[in-house]
Amino acid sequence: SVCVRHISDVPRPSTRVFHCTSPRDCRSTWSARYRFLSSEIDHLFISQTTAMMHLVHEIMFWTEDMMLELVLVLLAVVGWAVLRGSTQSVTKRPQIAVSPPSPGLTSTKPAGEKPTPETVIVAIRDAMRTRQFGRGLDLFRDIEVAKAVQQMSRDQQDEYFMAVTTCAVRVNRCKVVKAVIREMRTLGVANTPAFFQSSMRLLAKKGFYNEALEVYQDMLREGIVPTEDACSCMVAFVVDSGNLDQAMELFRSGPVGQFQPSIRAYMKLMRALSAEKSIKSALNCEELYWDMRRRQICADNIVANVVLGALVDAGELENAIKVMSSAHSDGILDIVGCNSVFRGLVRGGQAQRAWELLLEMEAGGLEPTKSTFICFLHDGSEVGEQAFARLGLLQKRG
Repeated sequence: SVCVRHISDVPRPSTRVFHCTSPRDCRSTWSARYRFLSSEIDHLFISQTTAMMHLVHEIMFWTEDMMLELVLVLLAVVGWAVLRGSTQSVTKRPQIAVSPPSPGLTSTKPAGEKPTPETVIVAIRDAMRTRQFGRGLDLFRDIEVAKAVQQMSRDQQDEYFMAVTTCAVRVNRCKVVKAVIREMRTLGVANTPAFFQSSMRLLAKKGFYNEALEVYQDMLREGIVPTEDACSCMVAFVVDSGNLDQAMELFRSGPVGQFQPSIRAYMKLMRALSAEKSIKSALNCEELYWDMRRRQICADNIVANVVLGALVDAGELENAIKVMSSAHSDGILDIVGCNSVFRGLVRGGQAQRAWELLLEMEAGGLEPTKSTFICFLHDGSEVGEQAFARLGLLQKRG
């Protein structure tokens, strides 16, 4: 037999050449050839297996993406179905029973007949009762309803315009309040202090302080003298808004006969001014005190103490002494206000003057306390020694 010298007709770099010269060499050559073919087959199998694994991985990744997309689509379909079912259940839910409106105006333009004063009043009452405030404003805009309002009695007109004002404030349409006042002026309906006061309270309750002040100014322009309650409410509204300068203008511009705030309004503004602890606020607080005397409003010791505390904190000691003397003459000064002034004078290096004022107040009937003499202990002069001696005598008395 003839030996095969080459394994392949096409030589490769890895191709091996076998030579044999005897049967034994031939057998060894076939054994080597078998081993070589086995290694080649193993190499081919491994390469093919690797390619197949890459293909399987690609298929798995593609399948995983497809499955994720299918899951997302399924979730979207389920969510849409649930949302649709809940919407249908809400629409089919039984409505809360509401009493039907009384016979009369059921809309702004009733079909068949023109509105009458009676039907307009019934319609505005229904709008208030059912809290359909927008329907109340629609009535106010209707021309036919405006004609019917002209034929109303005075009580019906007051009720109608007050209801429209309430509807406007409830839906935050504050400009309608000004339109109501103009409409009342056009129709010749005389406004009353009660109407303006109620309007201001409604606006202030919703936080519309500037609009409430405009209503107050409209009341003054129409020549209506505000009541004490209206003035006090207006001052409280402006103070709550934080505009203390505007509150001061109310006191300065208001005539004595037309602006009569209560002592409660004075106290509210005074406390707000004293809390600022500035010279301007302290002087404004003192101005209010003298304004109370000018308007002959009876003050009390609390008013005097607030004014004296504000002046002493601001360093206006001379003004504080004037207010203390005035309060002493009016009989509203107590030892608390005096201690504030004494403390300020001792702190300012005027202990001798504070001691003289103390002796003067004692002669007027005021009884000093332990806190009074403690105010002088910080002074190292003779006044401090006298105060220490007086304090010891007071403690011995018990």
